[in-house]
Amino acid sequence: MNRIIPADFQGTVQCDGHSAYPSFAKQSEDRIALAACWAHARRKFHEATESNPQQAGWILLQIQHLYRIEKQLRKAKATPKPRQAVRANQSRMIILRIHWALTRIKLRGEHLPQSAMGKAIDYTLTLWPMLLVYLEDDRIEIDNNLVENAIRPTAIGKKN
Repeated sequence: MNRIIPADFQGTVQCDGHSAYPSFAKQSEDRIALAACWAHARRKFHEATESNPQQAGWILLQIQHLYRIEKQLRKAKATPKPRQAVRANQSRMIILRIHWALTRIKLRGEHLPQSAMGKAIDYTLTLWPMLLVYLEDDRIEIDNNLVENAIRPTAIGKKN
């Protein structure tokens, strides 16, 4: 990872839940912050819909609301201050609702940790502080799909 990110980089890296990222950020002596990707969290709940359609579906609907807000902001070409205001006013309530639901489901012990729903809940709650970063920093996107889509041809080429 040190080869990808310049040694003097300071800022936020948006990433998935891979365990190497927190240790990398820790080694940076607080020069690097981490932001998680809502698309990765969403994917986990999508994988859980077959075994738990009602709960996973409800979480996916809430995440869809977050994406709808972001789509409206992009369409309106919102500048940083309005973008942050809308996120604080609209997205934060949805995110609090998601957190409340996930915490409640986990505390009730409804799902085994290795079930698809258990994995989705644990993944999301583990990354929770990093999933909130986009609310606080108007430069951060809700996900890193633009970057992943841009590098996908390179990654596919490596596999071939």
